[in-house]
Amino acid sequence: MLGLSEIAPHNGSGTHSTAGPSLCKPLSRGRWETAEVVGHKMNQLEAGRFATEAIVTTGSTATRAGEQLQASNTALWIDQGRLSIELRVQPKGGWQDYGTVRSWTLDASHFAELNAVTGVITVTINGVSNTSNPSPIWTRLDTLHLYIAAGGGLPTQIAWMGNNGATWQAVITGSPLGTVPTLTPTLLGKDQVQQWSSYVQQVTAWRKGEVPAWLE
Repeated sequence: MLGLSEIAPHNGSGTHSTAGPSLCKPLSRGRWETAEVVGHKMNQLEAGRFATEAIVTTGSTATRAGEQLQASNTALWIDQGRLSIELRVQPKGGWQDYGTVRSWTLDASHFAELNAVTGVITVTINGVSNTSNPSPIWTRLDTLHLYIAAGGGLPTQIAWMGNNGATWQAVITGSPLGTVPTLTPTLLGKDQVQQWSSYVQQVTAWRKGEVPAWLE
């Protein structure tokens, strides 16, 4: 991570040296304004596609494994065999910057994933899947509300609101899905892959049959 730091204008007399590369532009004849590129102490190498937050270390380097966001009390998330989750996030990239990402994952037979290229959202419970028609696209740092409710013998619901504007409700292909097992949801990813790299603003679990106010 590099920043630009301005220094005082140089009047053209004598010698001015900097520790790094500089950008100069003339102010008037014989006068130049110089801004030097300064490296900050929070530099880090990013192996992933998107920047992460700084790792503070002392005296040596460190490597951080991929992060996971998980529910701490599974019983509060799954109600009568149905999982209803609303995510409010700001993706770090636009739709074209992702492949297939997970909204949530319980295990290999229970998950909700978004194919960012086609826009199709797939919800799988007990190995049986429902799919949506193409969802809207988004740009970097848009605020997105994504509501997915599935299982418990009720029809799957998928809805989306971007930047607190118009809502989109999916047309679902497939029959109502069965009971969701009491497993710990991993949000915005699958283990440490298929991550939907985002700034998370809020995560809400709804009771069976309930929906967010913006869908009522």
